[in-house]
Amino acid sequence: MKKFFINFVILFSSLLLLDCSTSKTNDSLNADYMPLAIGNKWYYSIYPPDKNDESKFIKEVVATDTINGKKYFLLKNSNIWTDTTINYYNYLRLSNDTLFSLNYDNQNLGYIERIDAIFSLDSNETATVHLDLDVSESLSRKAIERLPVFNHYTIKVTSKNENKIEYLIDYGHFDMKGTTTYEKGVGMVKSVNSWGAGTELKKYDLK
Repeated sequence: MKKFFINFVILFSSLLLLDCSTSKTNDSLNADYMPLAIGNKWYYSIYPPDKNDESKFIKEVVATDTINGKKYFLLKNSNIWTDTTINYYNYLRLSNDTLFSLNYDNQNLGYIERIDAIFSLDSNETATVHLDLDVSESLSRKAIERLPVFNHYTIKVTSKNENKIEYLIDYGHFDMKGTTTYEKGVGMVKSVNSWGAGTELKKYDLK
């Protein structure tokens, strides 16, 4: 059960969005809120809803790659329990005001590019995200996993100041929403889902 909560939190903090309806441009915003360079490393604590039995989660930029003509940064993600470490990898890229991620999608058995954040959104502004899904196929797959089916969701800026921006991501289901916070010059500093499980940045090392 502990690993289920941890994996869900990590999945939520890296869940990405497709085809957002809002598009603004500011080339400096993305690098401010999510600095990407080889060697950058973030150290997080991951905690279940009862806040007990924390584990560690480390994200590190280890390489760059060009995929379909786009430059990506390869991140190594390490889940660290007392006696176990599990590593997995994903790609991030920045374009204008948007942070994109290329992740392996177990539903479709392939890599899908999504959106993690839109940094130019103003406070209380919402972007609606539409997913291009085969609903019948998704229903059968998700029914097995007992997950709700959704074909769109929203990302809303709940607070924003000179240094931080917090998003509420809502998938239209009572237990499929949560908040994610980014800080300028640092990156993602906190995420909490509707169950109360979350991640919190403890330290970072930027090159």
